[in-house]
Amino acid sequence: MMEALEKDITENSDAEGIYLHMHVLNEVGKKFYESCGFYVHEKLENYYTDLEEPHCYILLKKITRDPKKDG
Repeated sequence: MMEALEKDITENSDAEGIYLHMHVLNEVGKKFYESCGFYVHEKLENYYTDLEEPHCYILLKKITRDPKKDG
């Protein structure tokens, strides 16, 4: 599914990356996204207002494009 998303973005937009946010305690999710090429771009303090641990990570995966296809 992640590959399909990246392919769609690469072919149909000029986006330079895919961003997502996730709770800092979600280690399973973090490992999954890192295996898909995402990395922690930044940590937002007090992002969630209703959780005891209110922080989140912003993850980023940069989009790579084939220069031959871009023009």
